[in-house]
Amino acid sequence: DVKTAIEDYKSPFTRVKVQLNPQKLGDVDLTIVQRGKNLHISLSSNSTAINTLSMNANELRTQLTNNGINNASLNFNSQDSSHSSAGQQEQHRQQQQADKEYSHFNNEEVNEEILSSLEIVVPNYA
Repeated sequence: DVKTAIEDYKSPFTRVKVQLNPQKLGDVDLTIVQRGKNLHISLSSNSTAINTLSMNANELRTQLTNNGINNASLNFNSQDSSHSSAGQQEQHRQQQQADKEYSHFNNEEVNEEILSSLEIVVPNYA
């Protein structure tokens, strides 16, 4: 499982790749790389799976904390922009949610951002 892969990730390994196949999400590719003192966990999958993770980001963060992975940051990346800040992404996600909730007041089509990956950064993992 993912927790075991993270716990077993120690030098001299520089990269660990795992392919998961959760029944309701489809194939998920997971790559673990250490950069400096931080551990970067990249998940790539279909947009439905990444959007599901995005909609449940608070629960995911809680599950990470419950499993000993504290202060992790979640960075969701779209196909258009692979590097934007977590704060900007959260603000954008909240705006999209508000747009969806109030879309019945106007007939304009809401353009949804297609998420393609998630990067979890675990700080000071040494």
